[in-house]
Amino acid sequence: MAAIYAALWFDAEDYVTPETDDVTKALAETLTELAIPATFKFVGQRARVLRRRGRTDVITAMQPHDIGYHTNFHSAHPTVAEYCAELDLEAGARAFVDREGPGARDVAEIFGKPPACYGQPGGSWAPQQYLALRELNIPLNLDEGSHLGLDDRPFWFMGVPNVYRMRSRCVRHYPRREDPVPEALARLDDALAHSRSGDIISIYYHPCEFSTKQFWDGVNFARGANPDLSQLQPPETWSAAESRRLLADFRRFIVGVKERGVDWVTATDLAELLGPESPEPQPSAQPAGLLRELAAKVAEEVTFHFVGGRWWSAAEALEQLAGALHGYQLVGKLERQLSASQVSLGPPERAPSLSRELTVALGTFMAAVGEVAEELQQTGQVPSRVLLGELEVPPASLAQAAAYAYMYLAEHMRLPGEITLRPVELTAEKFVARDEDRPWSWSIFPPDFSAPNLLQMARLQCWTLKPATTG
Repeated sequence: MAAIYAALWFDAEDYVTPETDDVTKALAETLTELAIPATFKFVGQRARVLRRRGRTDVITAMQPHDIGYHTNFHSAHPTVAEYCAELDLEAGARAFVDREGPGARDVAEIFGKPPACYGQPGGSWAPQQYLALRELNIPLNLDEGSHLGLDDRPFWFMGVPNVYRMRSRCVRHYPRREDPVPEALARLDDALAHSRSGDIISIYYHPCEFSTKQFWDGVNFARGANPDLSQLQPPETWSAAESRRLLADFRRFIVGVKERGVDWVTATDLAELLGPESPEPQPSAQPAGLLRELAAKVAEEVTFHFVGGRWWSAAEALEQLAGALHGYQLVGKLERQLSASQVSLGPPERAPSLSRELTVALGTFMAAVGEVAEELQQTGQVPSRVLLGELEVPPASLAQAAAYAYMYLAEHMRLPGEITLRPVELTAEKFVARDEDRPWSWSIFPPDFSAPNLLQMARLQCWTLKPATTG
């Protein structure tokens, strides 16, 4: 039986304060001594500054641990959400690769290993980052934020596994808040008591919390300020004695976590535990029964579903059902294996919902299903709208109609003469934050910054959303 896992990670971002270098080294060496593997997510500029300062000792101290990536310049404007805010999915991904790719390459070169994960700076999140991470071969999104989450558990989104918005399973003590270690461990005990075998506890820190009284970026980049990098000012630092006390508290907390018998995992471990997204196709003797079960669930609700020992995103369910119907149309029988999924992107834009039920002839419906099945296989993306003759319908309505059609076919061994499509929504969209949740409240953003386009894009990409499990 799987254990409860603990992922300890650090956002190593402060490229202004030299004292943070010593703290970063001390944290890594403490964890090495305790045999606790961690993940240190480095900003590109932070890694370059370490090299410029000649801190090979800090770089060497990182070798027993995982290295992640935390953008090129972190809070320097425009941040990820700012430059992606008005871009579409592909343009935003290209901008991310162009701006952040050089930093990822520098981090890999300086530490001698490729980044095992990515996490955004502060609240600067964008759905385009996932398409970019796939191009940059960064296999995991590891962070904590409010933009998107799935009941405090890991999830797949746009073909990338996530440990994100863990909330009740994100537990730490707060060095700057007079947060006693026993109280933090009590919060951990509560999280463990409500966890199941295979669950993940996420624990994070910033090395600068143990060296400075304020965050370095708040001093320099708050509310849209954007000084030249040569003009950055360091924050006020703790005394050497205070810093040692904070590090001692950290050690007490981490030892307390270890004593509770968790299994420590790095970003590399998490990517392996949560993958692969698409297991091998099911044996040919099972697909008709599994597809019928999947169809029954999609007919009830267009979202992700658990069938046949695995989770299916709404996009994968549409892919399987459309493929099965198209295959029946081509060969006249239902016998087919479930295919490995090719789809990992939701629609590029939103189509108008149906305002009423729409009944079409079987031939018109099957022609549309065939086009969708082929498009999903060729592009890996759910279409924004589906053409039924001269009519346009949203993909959620087609998915539900395909589910009903497959259920009818499985029962009667023929298709009905007409198909009815109904107004229906993708209910997985509810897992994206709303504007009133204040997902753009990071202090570094310019006043009144908002990015409704990013949240709308994320809702469309929830076609790819589904839980990720550790075994």
